[in-house]
Amino acid sequence: MAGWIPRRLHKGRNLLSSETTTTCTTAGTYYKISGTWTNGVSGHSFEADGSGKLTYVGDTGVSYLLIGNSDLSSDKVATVTYGLYKNGVLVTNFETPTDFASANKIRSIGINNFITLNTHDYLEVYVKSSVDATTITHKTLNLTLLGDV
Repeated sequence: MAGWIPRRLHKGRNLLSSETTTTCTTAGTYYKISGTWTNGVSGHSFEADGSGKLTYVGDTGVSYLLIGNSDLSSDKVATVTYGLYKNGVLVTNFETPTDFASANKIRSIGINNFITLNTHDYLEVYVKSSVDATTITHKTLNLTLLGDV
């Protein structure tokens, strides 16, 4: 077809390399998830710095499908919420409140939503609990972004 330009799939992926914990000292306050992170896809418009920051380094703003999933547990009966931060600010509609009716039970949670990223925007995952002094164990955590440009 004359004038047809193929589109290119941009991908980004950040994986928690091993199980880690986050202590939520104050109820309702977000805490950054520390641990060792791995760039799951290299050379595809994203850079992962190993601390949980996934940075878009492409040339144009792109709308991405973000797919996130995690296996986690809470040492207390509580509502645990993951929040996605973009450039240090909580992103609306990217929170995952999950009720833990029993302590130390593993739950799986996920999120799928679209987000627009511009050059040098970065994403990080934070967690909060509805109860003071809650320890969250993150068994797995995976963020995948897919964008068509």
